[in-house]
Amino acid sequence: MKNLPHIISIVASFIAQRAKMSMAYRFDFFISTVSTIAFGVMNISLLYAICSRIPTLLGWSFYELLLIYGLGELNFGVFAMFFTFLYRVPSHYIVEGKLDQKLTRPVPIYLQLAAEGFNFKDIIIVAKGLGIVIYASAQLSLDISLSRQLMIALLCMSAVAIYASVFTIFASFSFWVMDRTGFFNPLFPISDFSRFPLTIYPLGIRLFLTWLIPFAFVAFYPATVLLDRGEFLTMASIAPLVALVFVLIASRVWKAGLARYESTGT
Repeated sequence: MKNLPHIISIVASFIAQRAKMSMAYRFDFFISTVSTIAFGVMNISLLYAICSRIPTLLGWSFYELLLIYGLGELNFGVFAMFFTFLYRVPSHYIVEGKLDQKLTRPVPIYLQLAAEGFNFKDIIIVAKGLGIVIYASAQLSLDISLSRQLMIALLCMSAVAIYASVFTIFASFSFWVMDRTGFFNPLFPISDFSRFPLTIYPLGIRLFLTWLIPFAFVAFYPATVLLDRGEFLTMASIAPLVALVFVLIASRVWKAGLARYESTGT
């Protein structure tokens, strides 16, 4: 604990340098911004096309769907900024043995990887998601009190923790089964499922998205708090507990996998 301020200072320096590197290539940042916005417009257009045919999707209006989508983008964007390094764990750090260098430094390895992998460009996803949430809230004339804002902030932090935990668990699997592609491919479509109302799915999928891969807590349940849907309040309120449980599981799996790591010897 005595070294904590020093470790925080080192991590902050890593993040600052990564942000400077991202902004050094301004055209690349511009292209990334344009492509992210274009992808968002395409998704919203698809959502609008669906709702133009079906005005309410099992009781959910277009702007309510848009709010859920926006929260999903916002929370995923924050996750992507700080935890993009997890995508590189299987190929770059394990298969190529780049983890060796990190193990020799007196800073917790997970913090090192997160700091060095900080991706400033994904702030565009955060801004896009926040803009969608604000716009949808205005269209729905939501009365957002200070207490509700604080509740949403807590739920969003829980959502990012859930994203990070699930991806950490799947990244850790590569310590046992080395594969350059990793085990992430199923997570992205599952994440897309979470950006629609949970009630439109069969019971099996609802249980899966709530308890096994708990992505229902990254967008749907936070949105129900903003929408004042009281029937979902109990589930929304346990999001921090779910996040804590998965953080603990991810920590154990990561440490167990790290203990199995063998240097490439190069």
